[in-house]
Amino acid sequence: MLIVSTEGLTFLADGEESQADFADAAAILEIVALAAGPIPAGVAVPPYDGLDLELTSYAWAGITVTANNDGSGSSISITSSQSDRTIIVTESGIGVGSSRADAVTAGAFEEWDRDGDGVADLLGLDAVDVPGTESLVRPGTVGRQFVLLLMEGDVVVSMQVPGNDFADI
Repeated sequence: MLIVSTEGLTFLADGEESQADFADAAAILEIVALAAGPIPAGVAVPPYDGLDLELTSYAWAGITVTANNDGSGSSISITSSQSDRTIIVTESGIGVGSSRADAVTAGAFEEWDRDGDGVADLLGLDAVDVPGTESLVRPGTVGRQFVLLLMEGDVVVSMQVPGNDFADI
């Protein structure tokens, strides 16, 4: 089982546990390799305007890791409830295919209604405060990092981690 949290990944198999923090790109890639197979060839990510980072993307079926080329950080996008080798869920058991009701029961909160229809298209889950930041969504409060759940209707279709409410890139 691959468990996704705000801080990193945990892989559980045959009574063994391996963990990695998103701050360590090489360790994240190794954990995903345990869960999904050998590390694929990386693809350079075009630079973001105003952001001085060199990034490489590594894609497995249903899992993409984006890593800073200097190894100082990474993020993950999950579009499947399992890899070829394991189930993928958050610490609270939410995964791709989970319902909005299950996510809310697990503590998910509305993050953004991108189409303005009154129903949040993005939910946050398992939030932790990040001292020294200010929320762009909740002005005047400290920013948060969380598991970002992308919704299509009432179903989780993707998870992105770490998500946050203090950066607009």
